[in-house]
Amino acid sequence: PNGERRLFRETVKRCNSSFVRVLGLRLTEGDAAGLNTSAGLLLPRSLARRMFGDEPAVGRIVRIGGETCTVCGVYADLPANSVFPNWICRGGSDSDFEPFRSSHNYMCFIRLDSPASHDEVAAEMNRRIRAFYGSEEVGVRLTCVRDIYFARDILYDFPTKGNRRMTDILLAVAVLVIVIASINFVNFASALAPVRMKLINLQKILGAGVPSLRLSLLAESVAVAFAAYLAALCLVGCLAGTPFAGYVDADMSFAANRPLVGWCALVALGVGLVAGLYPAFYMTSFRPVLAVRGTFSHSAARRYRMALVGVQYVISIGLIVAALFVGLQNRYLRRYPTGYDRNRVVVVSLTSGALERRDALVGALKSRAEIEEVAFAFQRFGAEENFSGWARPYRDRGDISFRVLVVTPEFLRVLGVRPSEGRDFSDADPLREQGTYIFNQTARRRWDMRPGDCISETRHVSGWGEIAGFLPDGFRAYSRHRAEDPFALFVPGTVGWTLPLSYCYIRIAPGADLSAAVEHIRRSLHSVTPLEPDIEFLDTAVDTLYRKDFRAGVLVSAFSALAIFVSLMGVFGLVLFETQHRRKEIGIRKVCGATSASVLRMFNLRFVRIVLASFLVAAPLARYGVSVWLRGFVDAVPLSAWV
Repeated sequence: PNGERRLFRETVKRCNSSFVRVLGLRLTEGDAAGLNTSAGLLLPRSLARRMFGDEPAVGRIVRIGGETCTVCGVYADLPANSVFPNWICRGGSDSDFEPFRSSHNYMCFIRLDSPASHDEVAAEMNRRIRAFYGSEEVGVRLTCVRDIYFARDILYDFPTKGNRRMTDILLAVAVLVIVIASINFVNFASALAPVRMKLINLQKILGAGVPSLRLSLLAESVAVAFAAYLAALCLVGCLAGTPFAGYVDADMSFAANRPLVGWCALVALGVGLVAGLYPAFYMTSFRPVLAVRGTFSHSAARRYRMALVGVQYVISIGLIVAALFVGLQNRYLRRYPTGYDRNRVVVVSLTSGALERRDALVGALKSRAEIEEVAFAFQRFGAEENFSGWARPYRDRGDISFRVLVVTPEFLRVLGVRPSEGRDFSDADPLREQGTYIFNQTARRRWDMRPGDCISETRHVSGWGEIAGFLPDGFRAYSRHRAEDPFALFVPGTVGWTLPLSYCYIRIAPGADLSAAVEHIRRSLHSVTPLEPDIEFLDTAVDTLYRKDFRAGVLVSAFSALAIFVSLMGVFGLVLFETQHRRKEIGIRKVCGATSASVLRMFNLRFVRIVLASFLVAAPLARYGVSVWLRGFVDAVPLSAWV
């Protein structure tokens, strides 16, 4: 505006005009017709407001990488936990999306007229694809968009993903907390029985019917549960604006979750009804004469309450075991050896302006002794796993498929890694026509690779290159959620690579002041681009692979502590009931010479026996559940007996 240049760092994805119609995006301004050309842009509403304020966005001019584009429409923001982030959608002509035009991958979305036609459409697509390639070994599958969030076997995936196993664990913990609370309600209501049954039986004497009395007690239980539900809504509303909201991927506002709020209300009413059944039937089951006599000793009811306490102990002990193992696994993920130095390496995401002045940036960075080495890469190593996938011919094995990260020759030196066999990249490698590979041990063992072998004998194609060496056996390019696939670092030669290396990796010298070094990096970046740089240490970037695991671990621990606290409340209530019921017995024992310690021992032995029996049930169940959860990791902590 007014000649002022304002810069934004945003993700841009190409899509055609039918993208909006197929996925059902809701437009708030303009239309999607402009996406038929590469100059058309579709912005999310939040970005349009940040860029243009309250003024209309349609028709405004935006430059992307030096190219001039025009905003053709604005779409309503998608939820925070959607697999589709709020990207800038940039259009393109039909030729831009020609699937056989280049090696780039595009996601294809198909809107069916009916879910029942899924199999028919997939079969027809595969028939045509196999006819085109002349092979039965190729094909596609159709995955419903709502299933993408939890899908784990997709090669090129969305950045926002969920963990079904951890989601199930959190849901199970929530159910267990409700079970414990329901048990507490039953025990507390039963503890009040001696007081309330006098009134209930007097009502019977005065002509009140048993069904009406039970209905009133059930209504009271439901009212208590619904009042607790309303209090919980208030608590969630208060937590929405606190750091706790950062542990939840979804939007915590009620407006964004109206169906969920309604379902939770029904659950609360149902829990209140179920929890109130036993007390309602128990307190109305005695004969009216007890209202006069006032004796309510009922050993069967006491045994029932003790059994419920045992269930609480089983749940609490199981949650303690689970929370400890989740904490141990998360600690292991933070500390596991990756085979490269994570602590003194800084990662910077570069803009197009900085990329164009890469040599000047390297000179500015190395002007101070704090900076030991600088390298560049095509993708964000350490923080993502969707590396480029290549299929290239190798010796007599035909095409081999592997993941690859394109880097500059200094990359391994920045990470502090030396090849276990062969040589490191050299400064002369980018000057040769062919590229240079360094593979991991998985690829070496699978295809019996040797230094000096050539990938692709066809000259002047992308990926034509020599194998210089191999990464050490402990080098980990992927998270511990998956095994190490065949992976290679690749330094391109003078032929076959034009895409920008947008991530800068900077090694800080040993003994250097980290804060001073980071400040020097910031100043150096400001010398080549006016945009505020995005700087983080590599160990922080690696932690992003496990961010959901860490958040879920905190939630499991917090709600396990809540469940244990609620269990103790229930036990406390039962102890009060027992002491109230046995006051005369305690008095007689003390008159006969019993000490306070012996009375306490008499009470506690019963609960100690319940705890031991509950542990014998809970420990193997919790161990099995934890073992199932740990199967989602390639490397996991042992199931230590000390837990």
